[in-house]
Order: sequence, then structure tokens, then C-alpha cells
Amino acid sequence: MHENNLVQIFRDSVSLLSVRDQRRLMLISITQIIMGLLDLLGVALLGLVGTLTISGIQSSQPSPQINSYLQLIRLDSFGFQEQVAILGLSAALILIGRTLFSIYITRRTLHFFSQKSAKLSSLLIDKLLKQNLTYISKRTSQETIYSLTTGTNALLMGVMATAVTLIGDIALIVILGIGLFVIDIAVALSSLALFSVLLLIMHFLLSVRSRRLGEKDAKLSVESNLALEEAILSFRELFVHGKLDSYATNFSEKRKEYAHTQAEMIFLPNISKYVVESGLIFGGLIIAGIQFSVHDASRAFATLSVFLAAGSRLAPAVLRIQQSSLQIRNNSGVASGTLAFIRDLEIWKSFNVDEEKATNQNIVFSPNIQVESINFAYPETKDLTIKNLSMSIPSGSHLGIVGVSGSGKSTLVDLLLGVIEPQTGTILISTETPRKAIEMFPGLISYVPQEVFISSTSITNNVALGFKESEISIERVEALLSMCGLQEDFNSLKLSLDSQIGGSNRQLSGGQRQKLGLARALYTNPKILVLDEFSSALDASSEKELTNLIKNLGDDITIVQIAHRLSSVKDCDHLIYLESGEIKASGTFDELRSQVEEFNAQAQLMGY
Repeated sequence: MHENNLVQIFRDSVSLLSVRDQRRLMLISITQIIMGLLDLLGVALLGLVGTLTISGIQSSQPSPQINSYLQLIRLDSFGFQEQVAILGLSAALILIGRTLFSIYITRRTLHFFSQKSAKLSSLLIDKLLKQNLTYISKRTSQETIYSLTTGTNALLMGVMATAVTLIGDIALIVILGIGLFVIDIAVALSSLALFSVLLLIMHFLLSVRSRRLGEKDAKLSVESNLALEEAILSFRELFVHGKLDSYATNFSEKRKEYAHTQAEMIFLPNISKYVVESGLIFGGLIIAGIQFSVHDASRAFATLSVFLAAGSRLAPAVLRIQQSSLQIRNNSGVASGTLAFIRDLEIWKSFNVDEEKATNQNIVFSPNIQVESINFAYPETKDLTIKNLSMSIPSGSHLGIVGVSGSGKSTLVDLLLGVIEPQTGTILISTETPRKAIEMFPGLISYVPQEVFISSTSITNNVALGFKESEISIERVEALLSMCGLQEDFNSLKLSLDSQIGGSNRQLSGGQRQKLGLARALYTNPKILVLDEFSSALDASSEKELTNLIKNLGDDITIVQIAHRLSSVKDCDHLIYLESGEIKASGTFDELRSQVEEFNAQAQLMGY
């Protein structure tokens, strides 16, 4: 990754913070600069200690320059031992205090960014769930999960928090460098040359590889998790086809490659450590050789002591800079998907459910649906799935949608629910678009999917999915379970309302899951109920029971029902027959039989 791209990532990351948080970030940076000044003071004091020590050993007087320093800090009147003790103790207190304060600041900084990471994750997930299904389906579930969890952590903790510490270390080097030029030009030039060479060596050796490893780490993590998810979701098919081993092998290979990448990423900072350690020793030997060959022992030792004191602070700073650079590059690769999400979500409309209006009983909602000349095509195809479709669904009516597989039935339902939006044409529910209607009247439009999701929680929470514990009516949950024929099933399974289902618990059959889905849909007292093949897993007896239940929900509820089984839509007020995304015929059950030969043939097979 180029340096300008890294700067852009940092700018993008900073823009995610509030003005108040940006000020806190500035304050942290200023504090780190002040700590660099403390380092400089500590190094200068250690240099004085070294010079005074040599003068004491040689029983000679300190140089005029040293005396001027002692006069400046009012130590010229003290004896030699007292001067060394005071200077040494002061240097130790300053440098140790600086280190302890640095630990405190680093801890606070990490906690600050960890909270911002959690907040960003929550914000992105909130925005993502307010987009339509077309957008959400652009990425695999594993890519989405990785970007919104690991990716946000990499962006805020791995890039931002690391960049803040990087700024502090750069400030330290600049301050020490300027201070060394004032104290001793020879040491300053030697240190500058040495550490510049070390940084260049480490940059060219590690930077490009670090970025590539970060991108590879993210890719392999997603791929290995996806392979595992596919194996679990398609277990039955893989088992009967004898292909479980191939998935296990694929997962194993991905994890081995991922483990190798992780080991390389962890090892890279060690290279920096060894290079800096070796460079410091090598530099110290060269400076010592030059100084002792050119100057007397006192001057040479003083210069060497200043170099070693400065090096003891510069070397860790250089090491941290290099490691921080590697970490930023690694994490910028990991966070690339998150940055794409952030940029992407900014251009999509927000979708906000008004919770206050959900409890307002005075709002007038008319459960009628008007569809006018809608066209829809999925992003990955140019062919229209829904073509110039128009229809009217009056309040209190029961519409059945039939047609062969692939005719566009489920797509039409998704359009009616507002989870996807037509490219052209309009859909109005109670004079509002579907998404606006749900925003204004949450709970009055409800849905039972073909495959009912079971949350890893209690039966009560599964029926009242998404409601807070304090909002749930246990009496209504019990009534709905009994109404949908589940109470006896749960009793036979020795399940109470608090029993945990979903996840690894597989107590419920397909039919029971669909009954629970219907109970969930009815919990909010909807005025529009959309059913997508909800009876596909029911036996004939249960289907008849629930079909009668739906028929008796009342005249004030509008029902839209997709069905392959004609028995569940035989008594609908109105049917439409879809073919290649168009309404081929519409009318009552008998009228459809006379208009569509395929439908009539299917009705005859069913004995109608």
C-alpha cells in the first residue's frame, strides 16, 4: 500500500470520530510530544552524569561547558558525589516517570479506541440492517460478519490506536534529534545516520510483505469460515453423496494456510527487533572506536554515554515505529472490507422505524396495496425478474400467488415487503411505499417465510422476536401457541415457554417451525399478513387447520399468500398466475383453471 493511501485511511478513520473525540485525539498527541521533551531531559542528565563520572575518575575539573550546565540547574555549589547522585536520581525519576505515564496514556488510548470500535460496529450493523435485501446480499454472510466485527476492530485498534502511538514515537525521535544537535553534533549525526539506515532497511524488507500478509489473512479467514459454514448447512447432501471428506480437506488446507500466514505476521516484528538491537551494538562500537581514537578519554566517554543514553530511548522508539508501521499495514488490509462498507453505506438511504408511532393507536392504517407498472432485475443479471406488473389488493382481501418455480413469486413478495425496491414503477401500502409504511406502522405488516428462522433463545422470545423482555405479553404468547396448534406439541416434548430452542437444539420439526413462524407473525396483530409457502412442511391435517385459522382471522386483515399447494389457496378471494415475472392470468380459482392450462392440469392432479 502506498504512503498516500495509508494517510487517506487515517483521514477516513479520523472522520469517523466526533469533533469532541478528535479534540481528545489532539490532546493525546500533544501529551505524547510533552513526554518526548521529558525523554530529552532525561538523556541530557545522563550525559552529564557520564561526563562528571569520567572527570571524577581522572580527578580533573569538568569542562567550562559542563560547569555552565551545572550552574544553569544550580548544582555548581554541590560536591562531585552529590552532583552525580542528584543528576542520576533525577534522570532515573524522569525516565521512569515518563515510562509509567506513557503506559497510562497508552492504556487509556486503547480503551478509548476499543469503545469507538464497538460503537462503529454497532453503527454499521444498524445501517446495514436498514438497507434493502439486494444490498445486503452483495456480500457473503462471512464477508459481512468479518468486515463488521474483525474489520472494525482492525480499523480503530489496529490502524487508529497504533497511528496515535506512532505519532508519539515520531515526536520523540524528532525532539531527541533536535536536542542531540544542541548537546553534541557528532552524536546527533551518528544517531541520525544509524537509525535512518535501520529504518530504510526494515521498510524495504518488511512493509510490502506486511501489507500482503494482512490482505491474505483476511481472505483466508473468510474463506475457511465460509467452507465450514457450507459444510454445516449442506451436511445432509454431503453425507449421502460421500463428500464430507472433501469439505473437511478443503477446510483443513485453508486453516493450514491461514495458520502459516498468522505465524508470518507474528514473526515479522521480531525481525525489526533483531535489526535494531544489532544496529545499536554495532553503532556503539563504531562511535566508541572513533571517539577514543580522536579525543581524550573524558570527551570520548561523555560522547559515548550520550549516544548510549539517547540510543536506549531511540532504539525502542525506532522499533515501535517499524512495528507500528507493520501493524498499520497489516490492519489496513484486514479493514479494507470495513472501509468499503463505510464508503458504501453513506450513499444508501436510511430506514428508521418510528417506535413511538408503533404504540399510537390513533394512526389510520388502510391495509390496501396498489402496484403500478413495476419492473425489477437483480444486479447480477440483465433480465427482468418482474416485468411491467400491476395489480390492486383491496383491504381485507385474500390474494393467492401461484406459478411454476422461478416465475418471480418470491421476488414479488420481497418487493411488496420493501426488502428490495423496483427499478421502475410504484408500490403503495396505505398510500406509502412499503419501507415508509413499515417505518410509520411497525408491526402492522407481518411475514411468514418459507424457512422460519429459530433464534437460540426461549420459546417466548422466539414468538416475540425482537421485543424486549419487559414488553412481551406472556398471555398473548400462550394464546398464539395454542391457536397455531403448538401448545400440545411443546407439552409432549416437555418444553416450557422458557425452554431454549434453536442453535444446536433440534427439537422442532419443519412443520412445528412453520407454526411458530405463524405465531410470531400474528404476535403484533398485523393488518397485512404475507405468507411465503408457509405450509410447505405441514402435513395435510395441520395445513387444513392453519388454513382455516387464516381464513378466520377477520375481514380487516389483508393476506397475500404464495403457494405451490393449491389446497391452501383454493378459497382465496383472488389469485394471480405468474409466468416469467408477468401476470399471465388472474381471477378466482375456477377462473384461473379456465385461463391457464398448466394450472388446470395441476388442479386435476390434486383432485379438484
